[in-house]
Amino acid sequence: MVQSFQGSDTSVCAVGVEGTGDYDVMYRVGEDSIHDVLRRLPKDWQPDVILIATEYYDYPLDIEESPIPTVALFSDCNLRFDVMRRVAPCVDLVIATEEAQIEPLRAFGANCVAAMNWFFLDEEPFIGNLNPRVQRRRGKALERLLKLSDRFRVHVASGVYGEDYVRAFCQAKIVFNQSVRGEINMRVYEAMGCGVMTILEDDNQQVLQFFRDGCITRNLPLCCPRICHRIEFGV
Repeated sequence: MVQSFQGSDTSVCAVGVEGTGDYDVMYRVGEDSIHDVLRRLPKDWQPDVILIATEYYDYPLDIEESPIPTVALFSDCNLRFDVMRRVAPCVDLVIATEEAQIEPLRAFGANCVAAMNWFFLDEEPFIGNLNPRVQRRRGKALERLLKLSDRFRVHVASGVYGEDYVRAFCQAKIVFNQSVRGEINMRVYEAMGCGVMTILEDDNQQVLQFFRDGCITRNLPLCCPRICHRIEFGV
């Protein structure tokens, strides 16, 4: 997220949970409050807004007492909705990637919720979560794609980050995407940013809201011949 602001006139300070990465300021979950975090910010610098991503890490204590406007960014509600519903009433604004998240968050006391896909802030690769308890449909779809490996290089991986992640996409002719909730997820923007044709599930609810060309939906049994044609002839 911090990288998306690089090259702009915006000044950003990255804050994260201690021991989880290289941040400008760190805090301890369950111990440090938002006031502790603010005291650790660079001297003579104060943010205009605090962006909070709570999908994988808990937020500082007393976030509702922040003297600076707070905005929570939500997407993978299937993984961390228990945390999201607790922080939603404590912030000034919640921005969710899907409209379907709005009413449940309001039911848990969110004061202001908006829907906006904020994700924009190998030959056939897939890089992502392969946990069958979370991604059952994804697993079945990948099984079909792997049947093409006798003709093409099909790359399926997890735990790839940074430059290696970008390099894998840039080397691909097609990127396959299977979302959890029928949404446009980060992988779609990343693949298109690398100039790669992207294939999504045919029941994706958001695709036509954002794209017309360069992104196709598929019923995999019908789509496999098109994948083969794209790889062999480039069209």
